[in-house]
Amino acid sequence: MASDTMYGNMYNKYLIQLYTGILHDDAKAEEVAKKELENRTTPQTYSWYVWSLFCNNKIDEAYTVYKKNVSGKPLEGLELYWMGKLMKGLNKGYNANEFFKEAVKNRCDLSPSVVKDLDDLLKE
Repeated sequence: MASDTMYGNMYNKYLIQLYTGILHDDAKAEEVAKKELENRTTPQTYSWYVWSLFCNNKIDEAYTVYKKNVSGKPLEGLELYWMGKLMKGLNKGYNANEFFKEAVKNRCDLSPSVVKDLDDLLKE
């Protein structure tokens, strides 16, 4: 339904979340994120691409894109969470926690499962 042409690309963020989380189709998530970058290049859309690369085990590429296009830029809750997960995966615990602290401030915009994961991550 969300990929229906009638909706254009307005749900790509959530498709990426579904593909990287529930459906475990990281290659499809990367494809959707790359297509989104063709439509608009913002720190937010780059963060979607970074997350999909990271989930697709392209860690070095993900970090390179992060440093060039996302680092230091404003992000929304889900993107902050994803970048925190990236930092945690890179063993950058301090940076990860900073992202998680910012993401939890946007808990009303996040799914219950992401909020629970954030709460657990902040207790570590």
